[in-house]
Amino acid sequence: MVLKPSGLYVSVTAIVASFFLLSAVFQAMWTGPMRFVEYSLSASTMIILLALQTGIWDAQLLFALFGLTMGCMLTGFVADILNRLEYEKKFKDETQYYIPLKYQIHFIGWLLILFAYIIIWVSFGIALHDNPETPDFVIAIVVVESSLFLGFGLVQLAELAGYLSENTAKLIYISLSLTSKTILGWVVFSEVVIAQS
Repeated sequence: MVLKPSGLYVSVTAIVASFFLLSAVFQAMWTGPMRFVEYSLSASTMIILLALQTGIWDAQLLFALFGLTMGCMLTGFVADILNRLEYEKKFKDETQYYIPLKYQIHFIGWLLILFAYIIIWVSFGIALHDNPETPDFVIAIVVVESSLFLGFGLVQLAELAGYLSENTAKLIYISLSLTSKTILGWVVFSEVVIAQS
């Protein structure tokens, strides 16, 4: 349990455990587009941890970040379904002279997640300015985690465009998910251990 000056109580251990549990349950039960339901919950939980790491402790802002991330993941869900329906010839996109609907939905997801990351990076920039002695590894962790999170969108874009098969994309999603969750989990765990010693 952590208490910050804002009066917000946060169980970092429970948050870390929740995104690992969500991943395990969903990976065991669902595949295909349903993976985006798990992503919408676990990625939103992970963004809260990343935000806490960058110094964001305002409950309303954390809630907004959760919502922006969940919205992004759910647009990925819709884009994935549209892509599958198009591939199975069950859907004909009538916007053929414009940007196809699956891409429109995909880019709305990018817009949502970019707003979330603008908030995180501005907060992180302020924290770095206030504490110029921030270790390089902390900066590296935020950069690596942000890159891994944004990698999901690039993988989906490549899949929508036909550059990646569904199976290849799935393997990359699993790799990105496992890597980002493991890194973030270890970072938070090590901070908890350090704080308690």
